[in-house]
Amino acid sequence: MPLSEYLPSPYVPHRSGLMHLPRMVEKIRRHWAGELSADYCRTLGRGFDDLLCRHLDVPFDTFLNALESSATATDLERAVGRLLPEDPRAAVWNRMLVQRGLTGYSLERLNIRKRELGLSHRHDILTMCDLIEVNEGRLD
Repeated sequence: MPLSEYLPSPYVPHRSGLMHLPRMVEKIRRHWAGELSADYCRTLGRGFDDLLCRHLDVPFDTFLNALESSATATDLERAVGRLLPEDPRAAVWNRMLVQRGLTGYSLERLNIRKRELGLSHRHDILTMCDLIEVNEGRLD
């Protein structure tokens, strides 16, 4: 399966407006189904998953445990809905997400990941979300 079909883009918003949330939920769903690749298992709960959980003030393990028994898409959505605060401050989160990699430590991490993936020559990859999109084949 192409990586672009494996997980949703980090740019895809949840109905709450939070980008990356559908991606994190799908990673958790696939984890519980035993379908998450080793690479994604290694980073489950880290990176953007961890940053989003911190933004929401909900520990990642709480998401992980709440979604374990969600058998259907409806169950999954209800479980996610119960974990979200009334105001998830989507605009604040989304701005931070799409700018990750532009400056400071996140720029250093972006450059390290580009080198690891053999993409150092790609000057059009400006953010971590860009890197995910290229790495998963959604952007050339």
